[in-house]
Amino acid sequence: RPFEVWRHRLGTAADDDKRVFSEPAVRFFVSVALTRSRRYVLIASESRQTTEVHFIDANTPELAPTVIVPRVQGVEYEADHAVVDGGDAWLLRTNAAAPDGAACPNFEVRLLALDGSARRTLVHHRDDVTIAGADAFAAHAVIFERADGLERIRIEPLQDGDPHVIAQPEPVYALTPAVNAEFDADVVRFGYTSLVSPRSTLPA
Repeated sequence: RPFEVWRHRLGTAADDDKRVFSEPAVRFFVSVALTRSRRYVLIASESRQTTEVHFIDANTPELAPTVIVPRVQGVEYEADHAVVDGGDAWLLRTNAAAPDGAACPNFEVRLLALDGSARRTLVHHRDDVTIAGADAFAAHAVIFERADGLERIRIEPLQDGDPHVIAQPEPVYALTPAVNAEFDADVVRFGYTSLVSPRSTLPA
């Protein structure tokens, strides 16, 4: 299983590499990713029911990783870097209990300060909607949901504007996230197909 993260400086010998992170629990698998903003390196330890994510500022990679939210058995979350009101924040998709103690089995989306403290809930838990993913961009968050048996894309402004769901041209369809690498983009690309429409990548 992947359980360690090492740092290599280009142009140096591999013997000089430094171990950045090690996961001792054998049921956790480790992965590494760069936030869309390219500001932070994320190190995720994930099991089937539990997640813990650490981050490192990409401008100071020699620093030790810092945990976003410490692991709690049964709590899953995904994190992405967002900019809210001119400051850095974490966009978190999580099934952790809401601040009022309510359960969130269908997940909700929250904004946290970089130290992990709560700022506000962006998309509240709903009994009839499952949140499958949340991506942060410079001015908005893209939320992938499932409601009434269909996938849908919800746009949540992080600065100004009103939230809305992207309308689809057919009553029955399937959609999936596509590659959206640019943090400053004002267009989101997604995969779309239906019983009468071939698989396509669409902008919205």
